Amino acid sequence: MTAETLALQPSALRSSAADVRNPLLKLEASALIGSLPAEDRRQLRVVLDAIRREARAVGDLLWDRNRRRSAGYWRAASVYVGHIARLAHDRSTPAVYLKDIAVPKGVNPLLQLRTVKGLDMLSPDASMALESLLLELRSASRSDSTKSWFSSKSPMAVYWNDVYTYAGHIARYLRRRRAAVATKAPVLH
Repeated sequence: MTAETLALQPSALRSSAADVRNPLLKLEASALIGSLPAEDRRQLRVVLDAIRREARAVGDLLWDRNRRRSAGYWRAASVYVGHIARLAHDRSTPAVYLKDIAVPKGVNPLLQLRTVKGLDMLSPDASMALESLLLELRSASRSDSTKSWFSSKSPMAVYWNDVYTYAGHIARYLRRRRAAVATKAPVLH
């Protein structure tokens, strides 16, 4: 681009900036994902791509049923799980056809997706890096939700609150899973 083009289109650079395309790059914990071994990052990408696709399918199903608020939660989860997946590895995994999409219900509905069980196969390092990123995302999204609420942007406040909620769901799951594995391991004296 020439200087004249940039002067006419001041937003041209912003939309192609890496941290605009993936806002998780602004979080310090995103470096933990990038520092994982290549195999761990590839495995993380496969698991997160599957979760992203299933969460999006649930969101689409809820949207078609006119359950807009619940659909928003699932779409927010899908978007940010996709952002994390792209942090882990730049190549997408092949699409998996999802049959019999059901709308999970319960306290942590995101954790009832079939594809979430793939998180159990992550290495301890990948699990800890993902948990750190999600905890930082949780903190940042809570702040963004509060800021949006006080600036009278209630739809964005709701969106950021959904991001806060699902980030906490997955981070808690990873922490509890790691603790359960640690208690089953033999104690060496």
